[in-house]
Amino acid sequence: MAPQTLLITGCSSGFGAEFVHQRRALGDNIIVTGRPAETKLAHLKGTGASIIDLGVTAPEDVITANVEKVWDLYACGIDVVVNIAGYILSAAQKDLEDVFKTNFHGPLNITRVLLPKLRAKWTGVRACEQGVIGNEQGDSTKTVTRMIELTKSTGMAAGKTVPLRVPLGTEGWARIKGKCEEASKICEDREDVAKSTDVQQ
Repeated sequence: MAPQTLLITGCSSGFGAEFVHQRRALGDNIIVTGRPAETKLAHLKGTGASIIDLGVTAPEDVITANVEKVWDLYACGIDVVVNIAGYILSAAQKDLEDVFKTNFHGPLNITRVLLPKLRAKWTGVRACEQGVIGNEQGDSTKTVTRMIELTKSTGMAAGKTVPLRVPLGTEGWARIKGKCEEASKICEDREDVAKSTDVQQ
């Protein structure tokens, strides 16, 4: 497969930084965002990634201007958008509003600006990773490897249809499975109630 160009948000540590190292090792072009980039992304300077000072909660016109600037850094434009920026915090209401801006509006802001360009190319993958606090049992290197395989249809994802969402890690799998089983039981137990509201023919 030809090298791809990825735009990755949230690369100051953890999954984002690991993504940069693994995709660069595969020969892919990487554009990383964060702010202040000079300090938050300094550890990635030796990777060959293009570093952009941009936060996901920046105004839309600022995001648009930066996307326009980086789109032509590589001949193929951007192929994959990986939204990893985010954090979890138990705190006051004001702090929770900041969390929501970063975790919900952040990926939405980046995606909204890039989606028309990806559609125009008739290609493009958007990957959005959401984790928990950071003290879970998962191995970040293995997790990123699986995520890369899912976006490239290689390794454990080779020859398989990639669903919209894939749980990674035992804890994530257990939570999602438990929630699905709970929802399934509600549907089974309340089937008569649900169907009783249909318009009679």
